[in-house]
Amino acid sequence: MPDIGFIQIHWLWLLPLPIIWLHMRSLQKKNWPTLIVTKSIRYPLQQHAVKSLKSNNKLQYHLKQDLLACCAFVLLLIAMAQPVSYMESINSPDKTAPVDLVLLVDTSLTMVLKDYVIDGEPVDRMSMTRRLLNNFIQAYSGSRIGLSVMGNPPYHWLPYTSDKTILSDAVSRIRTTMGGRMTDMSASLQMINEQYTSKDDKVVVMITDGVLQLGKLSPQEAAKKLSEHGYTLYIIAIGSTQLDASQSDTSGLIYEPVNLALLQDVADHGNGQMFHAVDSTAFKHALKTIENKHRKIMDTSDAIQPVKSWYPYPLFFGIFLLLFSAVSSLFTLTKHGGRA
Repeated sequence: MPDIGFIQIHWLWLLPLPIIWLHMRSLQKKNWPTLIVTKSIRYPLQQHAVKSLKSNNKLQYHLKQDLLACCAFVLLLIAMAQPVSYMESINSPDKTAPVDLVLLVDTSLTMVLKDYVIDGEPVDRMSMTRRLLNNFIQAYSGSRIGLSVMGNPPYHWLPYTSDKTILSDAVSRIRTTMGGRMTDMSASLQMINEQYTSKDDKVVVMITDGVLQLGKLSPQEAAKKLSEHGYTLYIIAIGSTQLDASQSDTSGLIYEPVNLALLQDVADHGNGQMFHAVDSTAFKHALKTIENKHRKIMDTSDAIQPVKSWYPYPLFFGIFLLLFSAVSSLFTLTKHGGRA
């Protein structure tokens, strides 16, 4: 059986008032005032007849109308107290700490190398990156995502946003060499620190093969400065460490394997972690691991307890009894008052 309670229970303190009113009415024995004035014809001895009629009405006092009115007032007070029945509690959904994430995508010339195979077809590094980042964005449960291009020079592509449609469109338009044939990793990390500001948990996910790097400042030093400003740097190394015969590139480029040693060192200085995306499954796992690591569950001790309101029932019956009492009193006075 569901628990019964009142939302505005203080109205129940007024329940004695209708009882007091009923007691005073019973002592006075007065009828309710006439709502409709009946017409009469003047004749001799009119004043004597009116006095007799008033005396008769006092004797004809009926307690029924006052009882109905008292019950109506009690029901109206109960309705104002808003009675409810408490249903079974529902656990509130998990609340996670807000996370702002920046995607930093390498667009150097080596991203055209086809060292991935999906469904038997060779896939280049950039196409692999676009495809998996789009899936990641659609499933992302953090606060906002920003997007920047790592090039020479790097540039700010998209500020923090929670609009996944805009993000997916921006990712789909990333092309190889749009930031230059080579990349400046240190300048790209410095740009992140300058362009993105957030009071929430800040994460940078850099997708790169770590080759064709330029820059005056070492990437390790830039990653350390980024970490000092509250960022956590994760690196997803894309590309193979060696060229397989079935993955030979047709672009005429000299094959450049992913530089895992450099990327691991940069990730360590950025207080983060490096993942090697040897295939699409490893790429997905890296993105999922990064999101889960920063998906901090907040206090979920509060539960939602739905309620069912019952106030319309006493409200309806209270108004009905009040109107019935008034109408009944009118007909009673008319009946006993008579017409002259």
